[in-house]
Amino acid sequence: MAIVTAMRGDAVATRRALLDVDLTEIPVWARHLGHGCGVLEGWSSAVLGDADGPQRAIEALERLEPVSTQVLRACQRTFAGAALLHHDDPAAVAVLERAHCEAVAARCGCPRRCGCGRTPSGRLAMPRWPPNCSPKRAASRPLRARVLIDRLAVERA
Repeated sequence: MAIVTAMRGDAVATRRALLDVDLTEIPVWARHLGHGCGVLEGWSSAVLGDADGPQRAIEALERLEPVSTQVLRACQRTFAGAALLHHDDPAAVAVLERAHCEAVAARCGCPRRCGCGRTPSGRLAMPRWPPNCSPKRAASRPLRARVLIDRLAVERA
């Protein structure tokens, strides 16, 4: 439920949905869900004025990095970037660029995710297109998220 309320931009409902969720001891099989909820908790807190919210979102995202399940990874990274952006943190640009790269790679259907890496200075390098993928190929694929967006629009109307 928290992801749906977050996608609607409702930080209060997202916060409510996560209030009783214990994010301290996450089972191995649910790490992508638990750390993803941590990102949403950080985002909703940031939007509601908590200055530590963006940091918690980034820390949850860092715990999510080694998890092999890629479900909603670009979405979670976007929420972490939005939390940073909400508090005018310049690091938001790099986080959102990487989220974009991952989203395009996922839309493209590429087996390998984003080829982003870190430069020697520690900054995120500019995203590269994954092998066998291009902007043209990505644009030609149907956007499956459109179904969810259309359903949400009907519910709001």
